[in-house]
Amino acid sequence: MPKLKSRLFISYIASYLLVLFLPLVVINGLFSQRFILAYRNEINSKVQADLAQLAAAIDRELETMSQTASEIRLTMDLPAFSFLGDPLASRDAISRLSAYRTTNPLIEEGVLYPAQDDFAVASSSSCRKDLLVNQLLRSPRLSADQLRKLLETVEVPTALSHVEWKGTPGYLCMVYPIRTDYQTLAGSCLFLLPEASLSRLLEEKMGNYSASTYVLDRDGRPLFSSFALDSLSPDALAQGEALPEGRVVVGGERGFAGSGGAG
Repeated sequence: MPKLKSRLFISYIASYLLVLFLPLVVINGLFSQRFILAYRNEINSKVQADLAQLAAAIDRELETMSQTASEIRLTMDLPAFSFLGDPLASRDAISRLSAYRTTNPLIEEGVLYPAQDDFAVASSSSCRKDLLVNQLLRSPRLSADQLRKLLETVEVPTALSHVEWKGTPGYLCMVYPIRTDYQTLAGSCLFLLPEASLSRLLEEKMGNYSASTYVLDRDGRPLFSSFALDSLSPDALAQGEALPEGRVVVGGERGFAGSGGAG
């Protein structure tokens, strides 16, 4: 009889403990789920804010390059420009390109490409346009003739990624059209940006996250990134499984994806 009472007592205690702890487990689970969701939303909001700041920083750089190209147009009569006829006529453009290159750590070189002359003018030197498109500046997607045509007929600001400059690969080339007061195309202005410097910019803005950041052009092609494009790329992300609330699965790894726009 005492053994039976002892077993009943233990059963009652176990039942009471189960009734006591079961709600606690449920409440703790709900609280943990809400806490994780709130923490995730907070992180996502912070990432989106940092992406917006990064986009604004890129916009400022693009706007400065566009303004520099416009200022060169105002200080030079490009349709009448002749480097051999008057080498000093390019001094204002050289001075402005040199100043911009000196004050902007992202820019390694600026080049003025007049449509009506045989010479291109850079911030550090000048050369024939044939030498520029055949040897100094090379694009993996364009032949020398295609590159020449682009520089002479570009209508809107254009980005050339992964170009080679003076034998060194890994540059982003921004090309801006230069027009006369009558909106006639008078040439173009090029800015060479090392992709390593651009990657450091991404790391400065997004380095607090275990994330991969990349910038795409208007056609969805990657311009530069904070990672090797053969590891995690936009193509890999596009092939990943999209989940609710911005979650993705890429290569079997779970994560979050966010985006921001730049001009």
